[in-house]
Amino acid sequence: MRPALFFLAWALAAVAGCARDESPSAGGPVEKTSGESVVVEVNSKAPAFAGNTLDGRAVRLADYAGTHVVLLEFWSIFCKSCIDEMPHIEALHERYRDEGLAVLSVNTDVFSAQRVRSFLDKLGIHPPYPVVRDARQEIVNAFGVELLPVTVIIDREGWIRLYQEGYRPGDERLFESRIRDLLGKRGAEDVTLAARGGVTAFAPAGAALAAPGQQVAPREAAAVDGGGARVGGESPQLLYFWSLYCDPCRREYPAVAALGSRYGDRGLETFSVNVD
Repeated sequence: MRPALFFLAWALAAVAGCARDESPSAGGPVEKTSGESVVVEVNSKAPAFAGNTLDGRAVRLADYAGTHVVLLEFWSIFCKSCIDEMPHIEALHERYRDEGLAVLSVNTDVFSAQRVRSFLDKLGIHPPYPVVRDARQEIVNAFGVELLPVTVIIDREGWIRLYQEGYRPGDERLFESRIRDLLGKRGAEDVTLAARGGVTAFAPAGAALAAPGQQVAPREAAAVDGGGARVGGESPQLLYFWSLYCDPCRREYPAVAALGSRYGDRGLETFSVNVD
């Protein structure tokens, strides 16, 4: 990942008023102890990494590529907010693991695996997902982690879609929303263009789909820029229905826009109708 992206993340964290706790961390990342959590939209490819879990098993980010949405949880035994966050991350794992979510917990301490395990045992914390040791700070450096906790969400194609420094109660709702988006849960549940009994999910109750040759009653519509538009009437119109969750819509959109430009001077009105 380009260093400049993480320089931006650190700068934003500083502006938000983060303070650095001088917990013994041997030069590693320290807890963000004040201010709100800081979310940075990185939208960059996640650095590849490999490591070993506390019990010595090998783990690679590449093992989940193409099949899982991945949540990375960076933490330290000196970071109270990290420990506060853990039960919520575990709840997300339990809720969405069968849907394609994989959680990897990255411990940033320089201590032995035994000491980290003992710490978790004393707290009664037994994560049901891999806890990866990063004693040499290799994963930390790859992801530009300076403040803890850091939560990273990576999509199935390996792109970082959320990078958050810090944790405050309730932040897990943002994590869940982003996870649902990337798993396609919201798309599957809330967005569909399939007709059900002659009615789409976006048609008023009892309204039938327009048939070829059927007159469309004019109606006023609001535009995203605050203006208005009159859909229907005498002039030829092209209405393109699309959703942010519809990948074919996004691919087809430029071609529809090109049609509108090509025939606009001949009287064709083109409307992009977002159904979200």
